[in-house]
Amino acid sequence: MSIESKAKAELYGANDSIRILVLIRIAISNLFYKKLRTSLTVIGVVVGIGAIVFLLAFGYGLRDLVTNQVVDSNSIRTIDVSQANPLVLPLNQETEEKIEAFNDVESVSRIFNFAGNVQYSNSKTGVVIFGSDQQYMDLNSFDLRAGPNSSITAPGTVVVNTSFLKAIGVKNPQKMINKSIDVTIQVPKELRPEGMKDDIATSLNIVSVVETGVGSELYVSSDMFTSKRIDIASQAKVLVSDKDAVPVLQKRISSMGFTTTSPYDTVEQIDQVFSILNYIFLGFGGIGLVIAVLGMFNTLTITLLERTKEIGLMRTLGARKKDIQRLFVLESMGLSFIGGVFGILTALILSKGVNVFLTSLAGSRGLNESISVFSFHGSLVITVLIGSALLGLFVVYFPARRAAKMNAIEALRG
Repeated sequence: MSIESKAKAELYGANDSIRILVLIRIAISNLFYKKLRTSLTVIGVVVGIGAIVFLLAFGYGLRDLVTNQVVDSNSIRTIDVSQANPLVLPLNQETEEKIEAFNDVESVSRIFNFAGNVQYSNSKTGVVIFGSDQQYMDLNSFDLRAGPNSSITAPGTVVVNTSFLKAIGVKNPQKMINKSIDVTIQVPKELRPEGMKDDIATSLNIVSVVETGVGSELYVSSDMFTSKRIDIASQAKVLVSDKDAVPVLQKRISSMGFTTTSPYDTVEQIDQVFSILNYIFLGFGGIGLVIAVLGMFNTLTITLLERTKEIGLMRTLGARKKDIQRLFVLESMGLSFIGGVFGILTALILSKGVNVFLTSLAGSRGLNESISVFSFHGSLVITVLIGSALLGLFVVYFPARRAAKMNAIEALRG
């Protein structure tokens, strides 16, 4: 085989088109020939794509931060059940068993809710008394302020909140652990079983103090009420085995006449709000991307004008129209892909810097926790990389088409 034939075999493929590896080498050589112009074009792409990634990661991070504050891994699988009139539609033992029989229902906790009074240190304080099981306490994830844990399983014990302690003038929650309080629970007459005439009066030992809200609240075991044949609860909390089954079970329970709410609804609302916010962020970042697109288009157009003779020479040596198109496409995709990669890295570095600043700022104010307001989802990174490559195809369409249509003789003359 002659040297000419060997060189032609290395340059061209089986279909007489220039091999893709050869085109890639030419494209890389052309990109680095005008280093300043290429660098400025890449910087424009980095700014445009980096701005979009930075803002979208900020939006996703805020959404995750708010979602984690609203619900934890278990509470998102819960449904709160209530009713307007407990006598017309009672939440009794029979109703609990019906709900527990539904598919995907893991357990049902009924909650009794009565007004009452607490006698302590020569003072009487009005409170709200909740009666339920330990699972209800665990699902609510109350902030424990004193005591070993928020357990209501032991007979004769009670968990109180900090608002109650403030009402009775106690500042140190730890001092109230194992203290006895006299509690009077006012059960409405219509909810009392036959033969029960008086309110429930008992002495309870405080085992834990939790943070729940502004009202004075006490938490006891529901056995205190069921043992006295009080069967109608004010509400119930349903734990579902799979969070995706929550909407279906809400509809089934609502069809029984009850009112249902769930943290799952809140998460959906949060997603809707932040979806709109991400579109706004995308719009702001898109301004920089439009500028980057114009810069790339300008660079490729100028490159086309400067390389007219080169294109004519390639056509004379046997390059086809599609070879010229491929060359320009490779150069454009190279610019956009490099810009996309460095844009993501720039956004990542900036986000780390912002997180460090916010953590330092929070630490100076006594909060010793790491703060992260950015979330780089894998889908976001992959989408941006694919989008940057498609951006290169979009920008190069007209310059590549124009280059492929050039007449070889006229191009050599130019």
